[in-house]
Amino acid sequence: MDKKIETYIDKIVSELNCGEEQKREIIDEMRDHLYLLKNEYIEQGFTNEEATQKALENFGEQKQLINGLQESLFPFYKVFKMGTWILFGLYSLIILFKLLFQRMIIRITDYANGFANPYYVFHRIQKDILIWKL
Repeated sequence: MDKKIETYIDKIVSELNCGEEQKREIIDEMRDHLYLLKNEYIEQGFTNEEATQKALENFGEQKQLINGLQESLFPFYKVFKMGTWILFGLYSLIILFKLLFQRMIIRITDYANGFANPYYVFHRIQKDILIWKL
């Protein structure tokens, strides 16, 4: 086993978002192709190191391979990732509104509607206690 080839494969496969079984299949497939390329270069008269280097160069750049493999494994990955971030953002805005802005609006309306009115204050406190019990 060639250390450079194994490192090359590991870097690519570690970046993929897929199951362990799929990763093992990809590792086996890439290993077979790379060693076949390496053997072809050795048959052409290159040294072991040169053949390994040429096989890796011929196989492609790691980042492009990662993107291509990820796209083939999960074609809607970018859309899914963007959708997840959009939903997270909407959820965050709803929580922010609920925790901050709604309370600010309630306090402003309480003040504007006569917060000094004892009946209104008592009624408001009862309503808040009822909400917290639910």
